[in-house]
Amino acid sequence: MLLIDANGSQLGSMSLGQALSLAEQVGLDVVEVSPNSNPPVCKLMDFGKYKYQLKKKSRDSRKSQVVIKTKEVKLRPGTDDHDGNVKVEKVKELLKEGNRVKIGVFLKGREMMYTDRAFAMLDRLVKLLADDAVVVEAPKHFGKTVYAVVAAKK
Repeated sequence: MLLIDANGSQLGSMSLGQALSLAEQVGLDVVEVSPNSNPPVCKLMDFGKYKYQLKKKSRDSRKSQVVIKTKEVKLRPGTDDHDGNVKVEKVKELLKEGNRVKIGVFLKGREMMYTDRAFAMLDRLVKLLADDAVVVEAPKHFGKTVYAVVAAKK
């Protein structure tokens, strides 16, 4: 195997027994870095410290990532225009907070025959939101719901 010391300089090619005795003298571990190369590459390092640094790095990357939440606003096909406008204002507030918003029109019973009304209602709401939002998912019919997903414009 090819051995690299803790500073990054190559110690040359040697057997596993020689590498382990050298690591024991220095007080470090032999860690296989590249097993697929010919000969395999190993490095002298403190394995516990290495694992701690990897864990710390992943924790820091999770801290800095942004989680986008999806909020939902529910409507019915019989919702009046004024009430729809109130829902539009609520959607704008949710978008300003940085959330995606799923706007759903729920159909019950005989309303299922008139999905075109639900699509028309969603189209009207999306047009009212055109200045503040962009459509992520176009209106779709799924089960008893017709929904669209919008996100804030950048």
